[in-house]
Amino acid sequence: MNEQVRVSPELVINLFEQYFANARIPEVEDWCAALRSARSLELTANPASKSYWVDLYRHRQEGAASRGAVEIASNLARVVGELSLFDDDTFHLVLIEYSGYVYLIWLDGRLSYIISCLRGKDRRVGPSELTGNVLSSLFTD
Repeated sequence: MNEQVRVSPELVINLFEQYFANARIPEVEDWCAALRSARSLELTANPASKSYWVDLYRHRQEGAASRGAVEIASNLARVVGELSLFDDDTFHLVLIEYSGYVYLIWLDGRLSYIISCLRGKDRRVGPSELTGNVLSSLFTD
């Protein structure tokens, strides 16, 4: 992965307003609350190649499927599909922690479009892990 990039919370909020404009799903309000909480944060985006993110989340999807975690596997399969279909070489991952969940948002290389997003239960043990690899334990049973 490359060096992190600073991302304005307002940019992410504006992109989500476009992304969710016609969405009729229950999680929209949860996403909106998480995004509102992020207004006071300094967000960073983790850039990496398309193949890195696709391979990583395909591996997580396969692991979830093998453990019988059907809902997680299905959500991860959706993310892998959306990432795979998007025509760009570099994606940026933005993470927002809110109310026991981690919100993952993949942006295109120009930080102008939301490619995919995922909300996962934050399964990390405690604050000491916040500085570690935030992605390592998000989707375990």
